[in-house]
Amino acid sequence: MARCRACQAPSPGGMECARCLTEELGGVIGNRGAAARWLDSFLKVQQDEAFVFVCAKRIEETALAGRSME
Repeated sequence: MARCRACQAPSPGGMECARCLTEELGGVIGNRGAAARWLDSFLKVQQDEAFVFVCAKRIEETALAGRSME
């Protein structure tokens, strides 16, 4: 994974990371609190997405194990 252009944190494609974008957004709209809440929501969506993929992988593994027993 490449690095964020602003803070050097890991970031896909070397684009600005979510934290740097949030800071910039807060400055642009003049409301850092709203931007921080957006970031919190964004991070929760990422966690939910990761959990969905974990569950899907478990289901797939279970299905494959069931097929191999037949």
